[in-house]
Amino acid sequence: MLTPDGCWVGHDSQATLGDDHRLVDQSKLVEVDGMVALVTGPSLTLTCARAALSGMVGGEFHPLVFAVNLREAFGAVGWEPEPDMRPPNWGVSILLTDGRELWSFDGRLAPHPHPRGEFVAAGSMEYAYGANHAVDAVRPELGPQDRLAVALAASCQYSTWCGGRQVVRLVERRGERVTSV
Repeated sequence: MLTPDGCWVGHDSQATLGDDHRLVDQSKLVEVDGMVALVTGPSLTLTCARAALSGMVGGEFHPLVFAVNLREAFGAVGWEPEPDMRPPNWGVSILLTDGRELWSFDGRLAPHPHPRGEFVAAGSMEYAYGANHAVDAVRPELGPQDRLAVALAASCQYSTWCGGRQVVRLVERRGERVTSV
């Protein structure tokens, strides 16, 4: 959730490892040069997201550059889109921020910008959105940090794809760079 101070983000630490779906304790956050990606899907997504962000170091923060870099990283490890899906779909969802802007990417890696104050979730999002809706109805005064904590707790309680440690932090706003698509 974008705020004047930056972007509040949260994630759990349950991830799958390879094709055997073993659960591992792993951060779903990748940070490179002030840019942060929160990823869902297989743990290989983390490796590819790190490569995609590394390709942007020193350059302009732009969501389409990230999407192109991520597609290239997926190809480099032999990760193909899900069969029979048009347009191509990798079955992941990603949030990307530099503290000034917040973008979400669906399985097609299509970027979508989000305005300041909007609650945004990925992965086990139905539980997170439901929890945020309940907070709006019962405790609308709660700030972004507490809203994310409630949303993560609900997701980890009810989703089989969510669990482990719950982390909420602020990605601080740096500079005044603005990107538009």
